[in-house]
Amino acid sequence: LKGVTMENVFLDGQDLAYNGIDYEFGGATDEALNENEKSSHGRNFQFRNIEVNNLLGAGADGTALGIRGAYNVSVDGLFVKNAKHVLAFATGEAANYNPGTEDVAGVKRNNVFRNIVGQDITLTAITINGITDWSGYLSPLATQTQADVENKVTRLIDAIVENFAVMSSGGGGNGIAVDANKAIFRNGRVTGFGNGVFDSGTHDLTLDDVDVLDCTGDAVRITVGHIYPSGWTDRSLFMRGGTIAGNGGVGAGHGVLFESGQCDAVIEGVKFGYNQRATGRITVTGGTANPGTNKLSTLTVNGVDVLNAAVDWVTSNTATATAIAASINAKTSV
Repeated sequence: LKGVTMENVFLDGQDLAYNGIDYEFGGATDEALNENEKSSHGRNFQFRNIEVNNLLGAGADGTALGIRGAYNVSVDGLFVKNAKHVLAFATGEAANYNPGTEDVAGVKRNNVFRNIVGQDITLTAITINGITDWSGYLSPLATQTQADVENKVTRLIDAIVENFAVMSSGGGGNGIAVDANKAIFRNGRVTGFGNGVFDSGTHDLTLDDVDVLDCTGDAVRITVGHIYPSGWTDRSLFMRGGTIAGNGGVGAGHGVLFESGQCDAVIEGVKFGYNQRATGRITVTGGTANPGTNKLSTLTVNGVDVLNAAVDWVTSNTATATAIAASINAKTSV
C-alpha cells in the first residue's frame, strides 16, 4: 500500500470486532529459504480525525489502530474509548530486516503520532515495538551467528508520539510500552495504569513534559528484554519536565526504576509528588493597631491551628491579610 489516507472515520466495534484498523507488511520476493525473502512495506499513511469505540469483546485483541511494518506514517487526531489498546505500532514478523529495494531508505523512519486520547483503556494503551525475537518466517535467523546482532534486532523503529492523554479503567497494563531505536514522547499524560512508561530496550528514549499519575506500579521503568546480547551498553534516557506523582502504594512502586543493564540518563526539571498543601482564602474586614492585643492568635482548619505565630493587625486590612498568609505558609507541620 502506498499513499493511504483515512479521514473523518468513526468505528463502533460493539465489543464484537477483533480490532479497529489493522495493517501488516507484505512480501516482495519468493525465495527458496523463507528467511531470505524480501519484505514489502506500506508507506505514506495518513490517519486524521479517527474515533474508535467499544473493542472489549472476549477473545478480541482490542486494538483501535494497529500498524505492523509500515513507515512514513502520520496520525493526527485519534480518539479511543472502551478498548484494550489505543495504538500498536510495530515491525511485525518482517522485523524491517530485509526490505525490498523500494523500501531500503525509508523503512523504520518518519513515524509521527499526535493528538491521541484514550479513555477507559483496559490493557496497554500505546505500544511502539522495534525489537524482534526472530519469530515467524525469520525464525531460522535466531540460531545463526550474526555480526552486529544488537543493531539488527533492536534498532528497528523510530517514532514520535506527542500531545496525548491515556487513562486506564482498571489499573492494568502499561500506559506506554516501548522498545525502539529512537522514541520521543512529548507533552502527554498517562493516568492509572499498572506502569506508566515501560521501556524494555529503547536505545534513545526521550520523555519531554510527560505526566505519569496514579499508576499502581512504577511511573517509569527502564529494563531490558530477553533479546539483548550480553555486553550491550548503548542506551540513553532523557527526561525533562512533567510530573510523576501518586504512583504505587505504600512501600511499592518507583518514580524512575533502572532495573538492569546500563543506561546513560539525564533527568531535568521533573516534579516528583503531588503538592500536598491545601489552598484557601481569608479576608480581613477590620481592626486597629495595638500590637500584642489586637491580633489573630489562632486560625484552625479541622481543629488544627495553621498559624506559625500570632499575627498583629498592622497598617491596613490588606497588609494584615498578607501577614496572615505569610504566617500560614511558614508553618510546615500541617
